[in-house]
Amino acid sequence: MPKKRTIPPDDRVSQASDVATALNHKYGKTVIRRGSDLVIERIPSGLASFDLAQRQVDRQGQVVGYGLPRGKFSMVFGGAGGGKSTLCFQIIRQVQQSAGLVLFIDGEHKFDPVWARASGVDTETLDVGTPTTMEEMLDMTIETAKSRSYDLIVVDSIVSMASTLELRDAKGVEFDIDHSTMAVPARRLSEYFRKATAIVGQSRTAVLFVNQVREKLGGYIVLQDFPGGHALRHYLSATIRVSRSKTDRQPSRGLTPAHTVTFTVTKGINEGIKKETTFFHEIGYDPADDLVTQLITGGFLAKKGPGHYDCEGTSCNRDELLDLVAPHFDTWYDRVMKTVASPASGAP
Repeated sequence: MPKKRTIPPDDRVSQASDVATALNHKYGKTVIRRGSDLVIERIPSGLASFDLAQRQVDRQGQVVGYGLPRGKFSMVFGGAGGGKSTLCFQIIRQVQQSAGLVLFIDGEHKFDPVWARASGVDTETLDVGTPTTMEEMLDMTIETAKSRSYDLIVVDSIVSMASTLELRDAKGVEFDIDHSTMAVPARRLSEYFRKATAIVGQSRTAVLFVNQVREKLGGYIVLQDFPGGHALRHYLSATIRVSRSKTDRQPSRGLTPAHTVTFTVTKGINEGIKKETTFFHEIGYDPADDLVTQLITGGFLAKKGPGHYDCEGTSCNRDELLDLVAPHFDTWYDRVMKTVASPASGAP
């Protein structure tokens, strides 16, 4: 029986380095890198509740990032009227404030420039794609990611359009409206992710999908899930459910609370975490109001009685707290994002 060949550790490291260099030279790119060189950059949304749900903390308790990961696929999903598209507008607004470029792919053909501007989006610098088929929509994400021109690509929504396989046969004859095609979107998405994963990963572009929910029977209860098949679930780095509920907040400062929105992480680094914020009729999400909510619920401010908190040594209500926070939004925001342990009360 031949003896097992052993290679001294120093020689193994040298050989591994030579192989990595040869492969990188062969393929013209860094296909093999040190793990320490791989850093996941993130795009903050500017909405403290959403970013806290997506915050990543290392084993030493240090915050290493928050928001949507670049070079990866993320998804927000939920029922109709929950605030998904408006959440996308909030993220777009934040990217634009950092001089970033965004492509909004309007698969539902419902893009409203007036509401986008009310949500803070600069529609003059926003590119909007209006595909006619699912294949066009998915191809847009691949080609724009290849260009590495965009910081963020939003697809609203991922399964809203019909595939060409659902529209016409191989000879180009259009199907009737009652023609049934099984699992075509799921198969198309499976093909898409196999092609797009490496391209998006090398582009540093964050891709955000919007999706709905569907109901399916599960014994004696009704379960809710999102359409798109197993491939969609597998390739996503993070999924956040957006749900709505009633609010007991009263109108103030010219803004009328519409409902409470809950962000629930269903896949990702913080699976199971829930954060709540308020959706307003006039502007959608208000980052300053949301930050105040996180300050209150996160224990940053000591209570001074019903509806009153410790504001730099004095007692103040929510509106007075908003007056304090709004002019120093970035300072308060950074403090909330970077605090992992139980925060102390008081101003930063």
